[in-house]
Amino acid sequence: MSRPSLSSLPVEVLVNIFSHLDDSDFRSLEQTCKLFDRIVHDEELWKNLFLQRHNTLWFPSFSRSNLYSMEYIKRNMALNEWRHNRATKTKYTITHDVSQQPQDISRVVFDFPRCACYNEGMVTFLQLQKKRKKDRVAYIQCTTPHGTSARHFNINAVVFGRYDGRVFGKLLTNKSYLSPVTEFDDRHYSAVTAIVTTAYQDSPDDVCVSGDESGEVIWWRNTQKEKKMKISSHPIADLHVHKNTTIAIDLETIYVIKSMEEVHSIDLIAKIGTDFSNCKVTKVDFGGRNIVVATLFEIYVISIDIGKDFGRTRPMFFLSAIQEVSIDEATAKKERDLSLAGGDGCYIAVLTEDKNVSTINIRMPGVDLECQSTVSLHESWVTCQINNLVVVCAFSGMIGVYDVMTGNEIRVIRNSEHYPEFLNISHGQILVGKESTLYYYQYVSIGDHSKKKRGGNRARSNKWNENLQQQLKMYDDEEQKRITDRNYMDKLKKKFVGDIDDEEVQFQIALMESKGSSSQLSSLNPEDHLLGSQESNSTTNQFIDDDEIDVDFLKALQDSETQERRAEKRRERTQKTPIGTLDHVYERESVSDTESLDEETRRQIELIDELHASTASNIQGSEENDEELALAIALSLSNMNN
Repeated sequence: MSRPSLSSLPVEVLVNIFSHLDDSDFRSLEQTCKLFDRIVHDEELWKNLFLQRHNTLWFPSFSRSNLYSMEYIKRNMALNEWRHNRATKTKYTITHDVSQQPQDISRVVFDFPRCACYNEGMVTFLQLQKKRKKDRVAYIQCTTPHGTSARHFNINAVVFGRYDGRVFGKLLTNKSYLSPVTEFDDRHYSAVTAIVTTAYQDSPDDVCVSGDESGEVIWWRNTQKEKKMKISSHPIADLHVHKNTTIAIDLETIYVIKSMEEVHSIDLIAKIGTDFSNCKVTKVDFGGRNIVVATLFEIYVISIDIGKDFGRTRPMFFLSAIQEVSIDEATAKKERDLSLAGGDGCYIAVLTEDKNVSTINIRMPGVDLECQSTVSLHESWVTCQINNLVVVCAFSGMIGVYDVMTGNEIRVIRNSEHYPEFLNISHGQILVGKESTLYYYQYVSIGDHSKKKRGGNRARSNKWNENLQQQLKMYDDEEQKRITDRNYMDKLKKKFVGDIDDEEVQFQIALMESKGSSSQLSSLNPEDHLLGSQESNSTTNQFIDDDEIDVDFLKALQDSETQERRAEKRRERTQKTPIGTLDHVYERESVSDTESLDEETRRQIELIDELHASTASNIQGSEENDEELALAIALSLSNMNN
């Protein structure tokens, strides 16, 4: 009788056994046999993994995939980034005037990679992805109108409502930085008690909703009144708006308004047993169509889904008083997709006075709410934020990051603010601050995480790169000029010298041209000298442009002419005075370079003079070679300079 093997067990039993293993063990299992490979790639195994690890199959989607295997892998990879990556810490002091004491920040909005801070009369924008410090901070003047009774501030706009019913607003887009706070074209007839804006990034429209103490609600679009509606006889205490859904709450009723026309109401006192004055926090899950209302000891999740279970209420009671409630804002504004793994849930975090932070999935089906995980702390001063992956708690001098599904500690950050007032998070990013100081912690790099980090030698400043580019451009220009000059000289050599590249021959040609010019000038009559000079200049100008005449070359011609005249006078005196009858020796005024040469050199120069004279006569006899003569002169000048 053969012994039973593991592969002979039923598939359901194998799935249950494999769900107790780590996902790293599945690589070995899938290589064992075809049966194990099929089980490893079966979604039922990955569902059991979630059930074994987290005791639930309802959770927010991180990967936005309908596969539990993809969700499990992506989620664990993101948690490892929080756990193992080193932090980049940046400090920001929010002040627009360094000569004055920084003002305390009244509100911070974090929409990575942008952050906006509001203090009286000024909005400060932080562009966290910018490399240069001067590009990170921008200050926008935004003076608060006098008599403001309600105000709302988000990443793209700020709006104000006054006691006299007037409404003001300012867009915070790039094109509106310098525009003043603008008054809207209409007004309320009583004090504004609630106001909210929904300006979106890269959108030209700013939708604003305001409510007053008489129960009237007005919708605005770009400072223009779009719709007015009176929905209650009590003051509007709170407003929430997203796309075409508006939530208005007075002391007794919750109003759900669709497309500024349909009004549906929920009796708040009947649902929670008290009016809105005893409510501490109100959060809205637009994607799951739920509203969260927190009293002193209870959390109520009320459905606002008009077509399904409108008004259904699920309560949860806490033994200790509720201090703070935070919601996963990014998930709450996305439309729910039930086909995603985990049912696309949405978490809230509830902080109580007993120093516990409880996470609740408000989209979980069922009659009662259930606590997903609980984090116990030992500090009295705590603030918390939550997303679909982690819950972050800031307390005295430390920041704790915990797995939102299990409550396990991922990491603890020390040496932070002792009594933090602001805490905002995104995936891999934490923004914490107090008074006028913000600290930005970055654990996940911006962009593609799979790219390797570059070395420090590559992190060059923009100024260094600009200087490098300018010098490269200057080098290219000089190199192009050298190539052009070389090509021009090669053309001259090929036309007049041929293949001979002898510097001595070229120097002799230059001397011939110089002597020929001086002989031609000396042969003129004295009385015709001035006229001859003018004719010579006019003749020369026929084939030589003014730009091509070299001053040194003309000076050399004049010096050669002067020396030739002096030599002629000395020869005449020598012929007239017989040798031996001189009573004294004439003192020589000056000695030319020609007289200082030996006899052999003098004969060579005279031979060159004869050749030059014959060349000059040929040039005078043919006016058809003006261009070639100009090129020859240019070649001579270049060789003389060399």
